Amino acid sequence: MAKPVIDPQTIIESKQLTSISKVLTTMAAFLVTIIGLRYIAQDLIAPILLALFFTILMYPIFKWFRHKGFSGGISLLLMIITFFASFILIALFITWSFSLISESLAVYVTAFKDSLTQTAASVNLESSAETITRELSPETVSTLLSSILSGLSGLIYYFVLIPILSIMLLVQVDSLPQDVSANLLKENPGLKRFQKFTASIIVYVFGRLKVNLVTGLLFAIALVIIGIDFPFVWGVLTVILSFIPYLGIIIAGIPPVLLAFAEGGLSSALLVVGVMIAINLFAENVVEPVIQGKGSKISTAAVVMALIFWTWLLGFVGAIMAVPLTVLLKNILADYQETRWLASLMEGNYHAPTTTPGKSSPITNFLAKIYPQK
Repeated sequence: MAKPVIDPQTIIESKQLTSISKVLTTMAAFLVTIIGLRYIAQDLIAPILLALFFTILMYPIFKWFRHKGFSGGISLLLMIITFFASFILIALFITWSFSLISESLAVYVTAFKDSLTQTAASVNLESSAETITRELSPETVSTLLSSILSGLSGLIYYFVLIPILSIMLLVQVDSLPQDVSANLLKENPGLKRFQKFTASIIVYVFGRLKVNLVTGLLFAIALVIIGIDFPFVWGVLTVILSFIPYLGIIIAGIPPVLLAFAEGGLSSALLVVGVMIAINLFAENVVEPVIQGKGSKISTAAVVMALIFWTWLLGFVGAIMAVPLTVLLKNILADYQETRWLASLMEGNYHAPTTTPGKSSPITNFLAKIYPQK
């Protein structure tokens, strides 16, 4: 009996279909997992992730006090004082800023209405301006400011209770003897990689803080020159909100633009918008590459997609941590040969990442400071 003849083309097509089926199955499983996680992410995963994030950021401060010769308990106490003092100062500054603006709210609302009426008259839109000015009042704006302030007070859960959990985690990490931790790192390459990945988050966050400080300071100085009220309030707001990529600088720019419109009309508002865009471009394209280096470079498209994804998954926490998490993911992918091309795509490069011989990265320098070799 003759054996049936199998067409080689049929075998190739069958293998291709099997491969496509595996890819589709993997993608479907991934999507189902992500959608399922979303229902518990904001209530469960986000607080735990934020606690780990705070632990990673607090550790260098704790180690700095330890290197200065303080004991573990004193270093922990000084770190706690430093953190909560910073938090209290920020909270007091925000409260003071809101009260300062509220005192002159009626004057600014009246000036805004007048400026809007004049601008609308010049473009024949008096009816639309009349509708807006009729609904706008100091009481309406005050209610809006109060709702924003009450919403910020709801974040105390994240910025008080979560750091307490972070401190507990930090105590557990510090209680591990140094020789034991050294042996664990030597015997487990995965822990060594994790140490490198956490260092990349610290380097990014503190580098980003420097960029934000430059952005906020330049913006405040520009507002002083233009003559906008409360310039340093808006500068500090820019420093804080610039941790949210792209969206943060827009939110921070809205109050000074509205003030500029109320005080100087449309031309003054457009001037503030132009200055804000120029300063942001300078900070992102000139200052950040100098401070951060190439280790934290991510393409604009990747940042926007990361902001959308992490905000959708984790809410407000995801918006703040979108770039640090994406930088972490990129560094993890870059550490393995099989996925290095994905890290290159996230950077916007279409070739394998290259390193400059003899030049240490910021992450390597940071690890050398925190974990000095004996």
